[in-house]
Amino acid sequence: MNSDDLIRILKDIVQKLKGANISFYLTGGLVSSYYGEPRFTQDIDFVLQLSESHDAKRLIDSIGDNYFSDQELLTEAILNKSMAQLLHQETFIRIDLHVGELVPGSFERAREVEILPEVSLPILSKEDAILTKLRWIQLGSHKSRRDVVMMLRRNTPTNLEFVREQAKIMKAEELLSELQAQAEGL
Repeated sequence: MNSDDLIRILKDIVQKLKGANISFYLTGGLVSSYYGEPRFTQDIDFVLQLSESHDAKRLIDSIGDNYFSDQELLTEAILNKSMAQLLHQETFIRIDLHVGELVPGSFERAREVEILPEVSLPILSKEDAILTKLRWIQLGSHKSRRDVVMMLRRNTPTNLEFVREQAKIMKAEELLSELQAQAEGL
């Protein structure tokens, strides 16, 4: 995957989601790179706000023929608040579609930014990106540990009080403290 393909596919999907009037935000490796350390990612991750099985057909109709998709799997993801995937037919870039928020209220805190040149879209807030990565660490992701450390290390505004409160609810206080210590070089 080259960066031109990634930018082209990202622009295309964003345009199609906006055109279908589907609430979404970008998450995953691209957002971790934006808030922390740029890194290679093998996919594009979106969180979608879908609630009805007919939303699957609307989404697939809006995506078009350039992507492999499965309406049945997408419908199942909507009903189970889980994940489905699209695959761009030409480049084989994978688009992960996560249905529903992992961190409550993250849709309200998402904000529109220009994440790449000429690519503006809603992305997960830095605080919610950290919390989401903490959840992924709890589920076994080792890559997410470095993502959190690098996001904490980067000197951009972060509401750490909010992150600590939410980490407590998630039973991830110790994990957050450990990663904060790493970020501070202790």
